[in-house]
Amino acid sequence: MQSNNPSNLNRLAAGYTLLAPFYSWLTRLVYGKNFKELNVLVAEQIDANATILIIGGGDGKIIEALLAKKPNRITYIEMSTGMLREAQKEANRLAQKASLPPIYFVHEAFPTQHISELFDTIITPFVCDTLEQNFLKEVFIPGIEQRLKPTGKWINLDFRQPTKNEYWYILHLTVLHAVFKVICGLNRTFLPKIDSLLSTTQLIKTQNTFIGWFEILVYQKR
Repeated sequence: MQSNNPSNLNRLAAGYTLLAPFYSWLTRLVYGKNFKELNVLVAEQIDANATILIIGGGDGKIIEALLAKKPNRITYIEMSTGMLREAQKEANRLAQKASLPPIYFVHEAFPTQHISELFDTIITPFVCDTLEQNFLKEVFIPGIEQRLKPTGKWINLDFRQPTKNEYWYILHLTVLHAVFKVICGLNRTFLPKIDSLLSTTQLIKTQNTFIGWFEILVYQKR
């Protein structure tokens, strides 16, 4: 199994940078209004005045939905320079209409040791489906757990597992993986089963919300 080594992550980041100027338009074209509703549903899981870490936030469209919960501050990690620029543009646009909490933009793939803060909520939108199973289990999920406060929440937004009779959805996932393999070097043919990777952690699933082809999984630190 291919691991998520730095060269793979750099290829992935470069691919997302190519997509960044068109990403919002493409998601609206393919998924319609459901995609925007996902951000609202994610925000509903967050407590007011929380400290929030977003890993792989993409073009920043999620920020507007989070403002309704008046977060204390947001740390926004994104490995793609193009996506990070789009997120900063989105924050600047929102700042013209409303008062924003402090938002710290960080250009890296995952929280490194220089981010030592613990967070009330960590959000990972469409990140886990780009990572190999072993990397998720051995590096990514333990890193999530370490950076959550006691009783903190991890909110994972991603594609849901298909059932065997959902032929159109399975075809969509197959095409999507093929496209991202060409653009980003993504070598995946299946979606990770997060629950199976949590046996050695203190994270328990508290909620599972489905909307179309997507799901929002909420885990809480015990």
